[in-house]
Amino acid sequence: MAPNGPDFDKRPGVRAGNSMGPVDKGTKGFSEGTYQDDWDAWLSILTYSYVSATEISADSGVIDKIAENVLTEGDYSMIGGPFGINSNSAAQAVANTASGEDVPVPGARWAPGAENWEQVKFDPSIDHLRF
Repeated sequence: MAPNGPDFDKRPGVRAGNSMGPVDKGTKGFSEGTYQDDWDAWLSILTYSYVSATEISADSGVIDKIAENVLTEGDYSMIGGPFGINSNSAAQAVANTASGEDVPVPGARWAPGAENWEQVKFDPSIDHLRF
């Protein structure tokens, strides 16, 4: 998830209104290259490389369904906190919602915005998957 709104808010690193959205191969601007970086990071897990991960105690199918139903609502902020939500917020929301408990951020990683996970909204169609 990354900013896709047209205008920056006056708060640091914030884009206004409904601006969190998907990042893919065609993303330009601030988040350009993130898709490939994330893909490379996932592949490196296979070789126990530089990426740390935390296991989520939930079925992979449930995790996928929850992740697919993150709504792109809310102010985006790369630093999170009082300024908005970001991909760390979304990832933490998916992990916590799927497992029904607070899942720790992987390793000693700094993940600004993860603490804002409760601000991330999901499509109500997945309410039956929540704990």
